[in-house]
Amino acid sequence: MHTRAIVLRSSAALLLATTVGFGCAGAAGGSASEQQRIAALSASDVGLCFPAPIAVPSGVNGEVLTGMLVAARPAVMECLVSPQSRGAADETSVSLKTTAGGGKVSHAVSGQNLTPAGEQCIRAALDRHFAAAEGFAEAASAVNPPVTGDAQVNHVKGVSPSVVLGENEASDITGAVRLAQSGWCDCYTEWKAGAPHPLKATLQTQGTELKATFEAVSDPASQKVVACLTEKVKQVKVTPKSAQLSVPYTFMFVHSGHAAQLTDEPPQVQIRQLDGLRTQRAARAVIALGGRTAAAMAYDALGKKYNADPASVSVEDLTKGCDALLAADDAWLASLNQQLEIDQQTLALVQQLKATDSAWERAEAASKNGVETTKQDIESAKQMKVGDAGACPRPAQ
Repeated sequence: MHTRAIVLRSSAALLLATTVGFGCAGAAGGSASEQQRIAALSASDVGLCFPAPIAVPSGVNGEVLTGMLVAARPAVMECLVSPQSRGAADETSVSLKTTAGGGKVSHAVSGQNLTPAGEQCIRAALDRHFAAAEGFAEAASAVNPPVTGDAQVNHVKGVSPSVVLGENEASDITGAVRLAQSGWCDCYTEWKAGAPHPLKATLQTQGTELKATFEAVSDPASQKVVACLTEKVKQVKVTPKSAQLSVPYTFMFVHSGHAAQLTDEPPQVQIRQLDGLRTQRAARAVIALGGRTAAAMAYDALGKKYNADPASVSVEDLTKGCDALLAADDAWLASLNQQLEIDQQTLALVQQLKATDSAWERAEAASKNGVETTKQDIESAKQMKVGDAGACPRPAQ
């Protein structure tokens, strides 16, 4: 299994799937101001506030660092939502590189169409992401010589989550609200371990004051979220030219940190939810592969030492080393099977959508390829475990 293929495959699946009508939406009904084109409606990821925990192997290597970078993709993409992070081109390509060694961890961020503000945002996001991974700092401090992991993130305006400013007053107001949402984590506590729900509202301005009036919701968790968001919206600074403006706005959410079914979200948001989950599962598969690589190298070193001087290594140590390797094989296989589960869910949803809209045909082809490639990775991992088991010490006959 190649880590580079995993990174690019996840990004490609998102781009293919979300080209089918995702990114922008029009406001419906009401006054002429309400009917202006809205270019800021994109789902906010609750998983940025409540990410799923990452099991960091005791040995940090390049694969572990690459997996950590892949897991940081939602935070990187959130930085790129802001037009201040992107240049004039529609596509932004970001290269991430993390190096650990000598007790230090450093991040290099570069890319095409990436502004200094975008680079600063991404670097800060990576610092938070790596600092939050339990056990990573301790494991990384022991790395010597230094190791490096890298990943690529691509963002396309109008396809990836984006805010576009300057089109009209209504779009600028919704854009200001969307940009503020990532800082409202305290509002999403009720959804920390559950599925978020879309919330329909009307944004209204009176001079420079902004307020949101939400449609009624029935579940208690969403009611608490609505109450919190109502207060947060009042804090958003706007400077509309019109004395009064009324704009329909739907707060849409995904949750990359929780395997939730978003049945009440539009199909494109459901696809993005699954893609976010797949990114996290793929990241953990790469990290688990790194753990397997570290265990294999440790066992190989024991074997070489034993072959050179059998008295220097006990059979018990060899057995423990091989047991650790087989456990790492199992962890890798488990992560790949979890990835396959999301691949299959994505394919099922896309096929359901294609049944009524042939525009999903390209997404179906990409989803099928994802399923088959993950199955191949699983078979390779199984064969590798068989080979590892064959190298374990056997009791004397």
